[in-house]
Amino acid sequence: MASLAISALQKAVKMCHQRFVYTLVETPDDRLAWSPGGDAPSPLQVAGKLAGFMQVLAYYTRTGEFPPRPSSPPPAPDSREAVAAALDAGYEALQSTLSGLSDEDLVRRVPAPTGTLVDAGVMVALIPTVLGYFQGQLNAVQMAYGDTRPNVPENWGSD
Repeated sequence: MASLAISALQKAVKMCHQRFVYTLVETPDDRLAWSPGGDAPSPLQVAGKLAGFMQVLAYYTRTGEFPPRPSSPPPAPDSREAVAAALDAGYEALQSTLSGLSDEDLVRRVPAPTGTLVDAGVMVALIPTVLGYFQGQLNAVQMAYGDTRPNVPENWGSD
């Protein structure tokens, strides 16, 4: 493992995962595939995108390159169980990749999405912001159907 900073990052990623999964668990069955309308995604679609993006982040963090883009995005999981499995697989891939990072990995130059070369450690440090974006998307759908609770797990982050 690279450093204490990676350990803290892994804890932040774990907390992001716990909150997202908890919010999804708190989503009523009749709202899982519900969309507020137009192009707005359903909770299952948001969760499916997050699961896929965690795999992209794991690949990028391992290789310093973005994976080839598929011609079309995969379909959203169609059930609570399928999305939970996809989220757990993405989370495990990301955590496994983070745990294997060395100090040398963190100073390796990698392309940012703009093409600018930056230290990999900078890109890795941004992972929680990406996960937070998806939490915000899920919260926006939640608010659209009238759930105004923050949906934060009890004792969140205390382990």
